[in-house]
Amino acid sequence: MTKPAFIFDMDGTIVDNMAFHTRSWLEFFARRGKEYEAEAFFRETAGAQGREILRARLGEDVTDAEIAELAAEKDALYREMYGPHRAAIRGFDAFVTRADERGVALAVATSAPPKNIVFTLDELDLRRHFAAVVGAADVRCARSATTASASATTISISGLPTWPR
Repeated sequence: MTKPAFIFDMDGTIVDNMAFHTRSWLEFFARRGKEYEAEAFFRETAGAQGREILRARLGEDVTDAEIAELAAEKDALYREMYGPHRAAIRGFDAFVTRADERGVALAVATSAPPKNIVFTLDELDLRRHFAAVVGAADVRCARSATTASASATTISISGLPTWPR
């Protein structure tokens, strides 16, 4: 018998933070003399890892070490901007508590880097709800929801079939 499961994305699903990601990217690039239109930037980058966004915008001449440093800087800016507003979406805690009571396995599959996962799931005391959390550091391609979701079901939710079948 298979066990039902809910696999959540983190950003924009568990927390309503996407506008803060966009604002922090726009501020990050504005500090470097690059301006982008907010809606277009969001459409083009939603779900992508910071390193992917930076590589696409800055090109191949920037070293991997520089990309990592810039990504860390941008993520720190995001946490600074979103910190005072950080909260789970209304009703989330009650929803996952009811799901758990009904035997639904819960996991997170996110393109967020480790520090943002801690910032959101740990500092809001939400990780306790999830049997597995898979983030950007755990997969090769962040945009692949299938990869992240399959990893989440495979890692530590016992009794679930591997997905996709």
